[in-house]
Amino acid sequence: MKLLKLILLVFLSLQSQAQNGWYQRAIFPGTPRALSASFVIGDDIYLCGGTNYDTMPVSNLYLNDCWRYNTLLDQWFQIDSIPVNANSLNKFAFTINGKGYVSLSNSELWEYDPSTTL
Repeated sequence: MKLLKLILLVFLSLQSQAQNGWYQRAIFPGTPRALSASFVIGDDIYLCGGTNYDTMPVSNLYLNDCWRYNTLLDQWFQIDSIPVNANSLNKFAFTINGKGYVSLSNSELWEYDPSTTL
């Protein structure tokens, strides 16, 4: 009976934190940005590049840093940056076979392999 009460208490506390199905998660620690590329590998969400949001709509500050959000730990981790100036407004990203790909408007395609990082 005590276990049932505990489960009910945890469930109700989680429900009370929800706002129409939305839950607050870890705040992104990087530079505020727009026009970034993102992809998903397993339980992780990756966010790469973009334009500094504070200088929108016209910006000369392009970002090439990359971040990984671990959905299980609810934590952000900075990972290796894209090794080029990602000054592309038309980037897109996708995932195939556990690797992430970011394409820039200058026809460059970059591959990220999480198994090669610590």
